[in-house]
Amino acid sequence: MQIVVIANRSGGVSKTTTAHNLSAALAIAGKKTLAVDLDPQCDLTRFSGVVPEEQEQNAITVVLDKEPLGPAVVEIGKNLSLLPCHPDFVSADTELQTKTGGELYVKKALKAATDYDFVILDSPPSLGKVTVAAMVAAHHVLIPMPTQYKPLEGAVRTLNTVELVKEDLNPDLNVLGIVATMFVRGRSLDKEVLRHVETAEGFEGLLFDTVIRQNTDLAQAPSYGKSIFEHAPRSNGAQDYVALTKEIVRRMKNGR
Repeated sequence: MQIVVIANRSGGVSKTTTAHNLSAALAIAGKKTLAVDLDPQCDLTRFSGVVPEEQEQNAITVVLDKEPLGPAVVEIGKNLSLLPCHPDFVSADTELQTKTGGELYVKKALKAATDYDFVILDSPPSLGKVTVAAMVAAHHVLIPMPTQYKPLEGAVRTLNTVELVKEDLNPDLNVLGIVATMFVRGRSLDKEVLRHVETAEGFEGLLFDTVIRQNTDLAQAPSYGKSIFEHAPRSNGAQDYVALTKEIVRRMKNGR
């Protein structure tokens, strides 16, 4: 089982879009996948066609209340399951801060997920206790970053947090890479940002070859509760997430 946390301190970077479509692409490739929504905004839950407020068992009951994982899991497609979130999970950062060993709660909650090939964690757009707990549980961190300069700061702070978690809590945690999102071909800023990331100190070798192009279909798919593969399987967005998924699997096989 490989556990991947999608993380970035900044919001609006296609974090949930990546968690959603990466999970779907892995499932389509025949990998039994569990998508876990740890963001109280519940976007991954809604993107999957599930109403957060209707799920009596969710991330709150599993992570905070330590109830079994199985009854809370929702089957949303072939090879694809979801642990939904609930808006009340907004208190999780505070609760984990006050609990002894709070940083281990996500790891303990996922001990029962042994039947899955992949577990994809969608974390909040912050570097609070929930994100740290997700990193403690994970084997890999994937950082989505739009091709703009401001999100670079969020990526840098996320990498710094990964190093702290590795030092103190999870020495086996690995940065799988940075994926450029919202990329517009032909726009000079986008190319400039990619060049900067490729050459900046601390970013060496992290940038994926695959870029996720800005795509209307990617923006529309969540409103239908569908992945890009269900909504527009021939779109640029679908092509890009298939390519990213293949590149991720290659990196894992090569020990990245």
